[in-house]
Amino acid sequence: KRQLYALAIASANDAANGIAEHIAGDMESFARLMNLKARELGALNTNFVNAHGLPDDDHYTTAYDMGLIMIQAIKNPQFCKIFSERRYEIPPTNLQPETKFLYNKNDLLNGQCNYEGIIASKSGWTTEAQHTLVTAAERGDRKLVVVVMNSPSAKSKFEDTIALLDYGFNEFRKVRFDIASVESIVPKLDERNIVNIEVKPDEEITRLLHNSLTVDDVETNYKLLTGADAQKIKVEMSLNLKKDSSLMFKNLGDTILTFEIVERNNTEDKKESTGVGLLYYFIAGSSLFALYFIKQRRKRRRHYWNNKIY
Repeated sequence: KRQLYALAIASANDAANGIAEHIAGDMESFARLMNLKARELGALNTNFVNAHGLPDDDHYTTAYDMGLIMIQAIKNPQFCKIFSERRYEIPPTNLQPETKFLYNKNDLLNGQCNYEGIIASKSGWTTEAQHTLVTAAERGDRKLVVVVMNSPSAKSKFEDTIALLDYGFNEFRKVRFDIASVESIVPKLDERNIVNIEVKPDEEITRLLHNSLTVDDVETNYKLLTGADAQKIKVEMSLNLKKDSSLMFKNLGDTILTFEIVERNNTEDKKESTGVGLLYYFIAGSSLFALYFIKQRRKRRRHYWNNKIY
């Protein structure tokens, strides 16, 4: 825990090395774990060779990849707590008799730049990378991640981060997108005896759109991921801007939908058939009974008139 706070607040390289050795045994093994996780998150233009981030020809990343990593990191409440602290006290140890105080030099956390909603932030600097800053902020149900790299000064990286956060919070709105019916996505299903189709997930499909754009500026595409004869059909729903825009990425992301198909079984068909049969016999029997009653009545009337005395 102390090493994590030392890493987050003081950017302690020795703390980073200690964490790497504790988890993986050595720096090389830990770097492999970092790279595996990066690939898993889609950070395909990143390669780590150490835990502290000092320059190396094979150690590189991009602002987009750092954003992907931060998005995953802030899902952990403990990460947000550690990477949003202003200060931390390391109590005395057997090797250090005095309390050691750590003070954060990140202006978004130490009070120099007051900004509402910061939930995690980490600054960095090397001679080659210059000033860097990765920050996450939250307002209402919206979380934003901003990555600034190669800034010429510490002041500029904080100013740029705040400007980008303001842009994300003020110039975008949440828009809901409707899901097409499963029959239109998978026409082959029309051949099946379908009773009910339940669409999952139940939550709305929403995206952030720039205020100058509307739903009509976005196209929706569907890709079938499982066979149409399956009971649960998975479909990939992708949203993309119809035209390139300087205001936001064209790709708005993909969502996996699951359609659960419920079909009428043979027992239900049999019950329905039996019900129709019983109704037929009831109508036929009633008709025969009525015909018999009419014939008997006519017979009695003929007998009465034939035996009447004048």
